[in-house]
Amino acid sequence: MSLRKELIKLAHGRPELRKHLVPLLKQTKTAGTFKYEGNTALDMAYAMDDLLADIKRKLPVGSIRAEAAEVTKALRKLENAVKKAEKSKAKTARADKSWDDYDRSAPKTPWGPAQDAYVIDRGVAWYSTAGHGGMKVARGVAQKMLSDAARKMGDLWGGAYWYEEDVGWAIPCYEVPKWDALLTRKLGGSIHTKDMLGKIIERNYPKYFKLLEEDFAMPAPLKPGDTVEFKINIPFSGGITFKPGQQVTVRKVDRSNFIFQAGGGLYRLKLRYYEDGDVVKV
Repeated sequence: MSLRKELIKLAHGRPELRKHLVPLLKQTKTAGTFKYEGNTALDMAYAMDDLLADIKRKLPVGSIRAEAAEVTKALRKLENAVKKAEKSKAKTARADKSWDDYDRSAPKTPWGPAQDAYVIDRGVAWYSTAGHGGMKVARGVAQKMLSDAARKMGDLWGGAYWYEEDVGWAIPCYEVPKWDALLTRKLGGSIHTKDMLGKIIERNYPKYFKLLEEDFAMPAPLKPGDTVEFKINIPFSGGITFKPGQQVTVRKVDRSNFIFQAGGGLYRLKLRYYEDGDVVKV
């Protein structure tokens, strides 16, 4: 389908809206055929969505804005079709390792047991599961290669930072462009420019750029013997809740959790609480 023709059709009978769509039509003038394959088409969909959102913000209130919303909704359907095709294409790529359903040896991910794994770089891999997937960056690699802001936006789980496949992956690839190139080589498609990745992040994770501007710094790593203080109520099984101001001593730190002692008992808490500032070192 011709993307330009599709946009013109969507704006048909709406002269005022069509006038505002001129920049978008010019941008897609040389787009050619809109194919449901390849990252180029997906990037185009993201660019359309961004530009339409900007146009919609500048439109006068009332019916014109409502019409713009209809066009945006129609284009989102096209974008979703591209994403679906991208996921289907990724499934056909040759994985470095695969596991059958119910295979107990399959690595665990935040989204369930892995079905396919693609090694991207040392300490970096892409995992797909039955329902979702994304990029895994080993904790040591993340501490060396990624900013504190990027690690803050990831999900610390199982000794690594995870970035989901829809948009989260763009954050580590934005900071380490070669990972995007290596990922593309594995899964196919076109390499993203840093500007493309930045727009994806800005639309979905605006907090990331704010943290960069603020020179956000992660707290120093915890170690056994440290004393930490709770800043929020954190409940545990057995009806026990640690309250703000309560201090405990760290006994052990593993890949994703730390163990502390309190009242004669040992408790395990995710390091994410410490990185988020819900528990602080004193």
